[in-house]
Amino acid sequence: MEFNNKENRRIPLLGNDANALIFLIASIAIVFIVMIFTKLTYTLAYDNQQGDYYFGKQIVYWFVLSPGIKANLLKPWSFITYMFTHLSVLSVISTALWLWAFGYILQDLAGNKKLIPVFLYGGWSGAICFLIVSKISHEVADTQFLIGGGPAVMAIAIATTTLAPTYKIYPLLGGGIPLWILTAIYIAINLTSASGSSILLAANISGGFVGFIYIWQLRTGNDWGLWMYRVFEFIHQLFSPDKKALSRKYMKVIKTVNEPDEYQSKLDKILDKISEHGIDKLTKEERVFLDNSAKH
Repeated sequence: MEFNNKENRRIPLLGNDANALIFLIASIAIVFIVMIFTKLTYTLAYDNQQGDYYFGKQIVYWFVLSPGIKANLLKPWSFITYMFTHLSVLSVISTALWLWAFGYILQDLAGNKKLIPVFLYGGWSGAICFLIVSKISHEVADTQFLIGGGPAVMAIAIATTTLAPTYKIYPLLGGGIPLWILTAIYIAINLTSASGSSILLAANISGGFVGFIYIWQLRTGNDWGLWMYRVFEFIHQLFSPDKKALSRKYMKVIKTVNEPDEYQSKLDKILDKISEHGIDKLTKEERVFLDNSAKH
């Protein structure tokens, strides 16, 4: 499967409804800011050593994934919150940058509704792998937790590369740099930083494997993330019953009272197809129709 990345890229903006990438990055940033200010509060209330101890025990513990299954039963939300939790500036910046680098391409090529499912499936896979290795390994201490978006971002990186291995970045530099080179650099950095912990290494590899499987299944027509967005749309409709919960990529195209129903029906199908699968899935006829509609 090849993609033409010479077209104008669609930049995801904060006010755009179809904006999974900004949602993920903003969530990571918000959790980090909350953690930093909370830690500062503990530092001011205690001395440095006591503050770190109580902050870890009373706050961080409830956001990260513990090595024991029983401990996590008391905080099932940690299977999600651990992916968004970072305690150092370097780790949160690294996660955000790599998430943007690969997530931007994945969202642009595959549509808005693939990014969050890949992110969550990768994180859940890493969590399961973490618990399994914790159970069979004697090297894992009770105080060792799984924290950060490593497995989730690895899933997005592998999924993006699997989807478009011929995609090129920086096309003005000698025709562009193949995406797989960026992925190789990311994997090398990721695995090197996790080399000191076999459990973290296994979690990241597991996340990457799920990213590959997700795209492989998607190519066979099986979208693992479809149920997630059905849940999202159901919740959205509960709070906004008068609004149609559909993403629109081309807001320039506005229906008027004089437009025939057949024309609008065809236009709606094309817009929905872009939202679901990305603009690259349009046929030549559909692209021409959409371009002509946008000019009016």
